[in-house]
Amino acid sequence: MMLLTLGFKLLAKEVVGWKWLQHENILPFVGVTPELAIVSDLMEHGNIMEFTNNHPRYNRFHLVSDSGTYNTGLV
Repeated sequence: MMLLTLGFKLLAKEVVGWKWLQHENILPFVGVTPELAIVSDLMEHGNIMEFTNNHPRYNRFHLVSDSGTYNTGLV
């Protein structure tokens, strides 16, 4: 029971934080599903794994270093 409560607290913290983030590199928060999955808009090129699979020559270090620049611990 305590683990479930901790999970809800972590989810709530993430949702509340993400809801207020506004940056060109951060997807807007859309909502939460009944299964407690966080929902955001779809990206034109898919997620980072799909992008790197479809663009194998893209500089992956650049992707990682850019994401770290804007990481708030919430996304």
